[in-house]
Amino acid sequence: MDNKDLLGIFGYTDSSTITAEDRTLHHSSCCIHDTNSYWSQFSTPHISTSAWTACRLSSTTTSRIKLGAKSTTRYAHLPPSHPHLTLTQAHFSILKHLLQDGDGIIFIAHDFTQQCLTVHVDRSKILSHGKPSLGRYLCKLHIWRCTADVSACRKFYEPMCAVDGVYEEWRKIVVSKPNMRWKFVQPNTFVKGENVEVKVYEESNEGIIQSWVERDI
Repeated sequence: MDNKDLLGIFGYTDSSTITAEDRTLHHSSCCIHDTNSYWSQFSTPHISTSAWTACRLSSTTTSRIKLGAKSTTRYAHLPPSHPHLTLTQAHFSILKHLLQDGDGIIFIAHDFTQQCLTVHVDRSKILSHGKPSLGRYLCKLHIWRCTADVSACRKFYEPMCAVDGVYEEWRKIVVSKPNMRWKFVQPNTFVKGENVEVKVYEESNEGIIQSWVERDI
């Protein structure tokens, strides 16, 4: 999202506390962080998506981010047709394309001593380099999809999904530092006469259980 008129509808302007430019940077950083997290958990160098599946993919648009795994769940042994694997390979291919074609919008620093990665995002290049780069990438896939040119798509897309060389080294670092998975405590609504009350529960395992019990379903 980089359209200032649309961002202005939600209160993000050049003079707001969080400016429209800040919001664009945050969105881009989140996309890149999620791309790295997805790729590190699910992609493997030995599994590839079919080129025709690649032609059917749709992807999201395009500081500094410390890279860490988002979940301890892995799908390394899923068949190539599995939707999780297809999605995560698409995310990884976006990262790889931006590193190769983004003219410096993203730079990943590898600290060999601490075994960590830092993703640097050049905010001055998000609209001038990052967005056009993603446009070129998605345009190629769209054309091959519309023309059913499987051979051309395979030749371009499968190398973009390959987790090899330095990318495999990065993946090992991220996977070695998993974070705990998110747990969501959901509130309930209760009708009391003509009013509707919202009950919020404690942020704990007990709160999750109580929330489910009181739904009475």
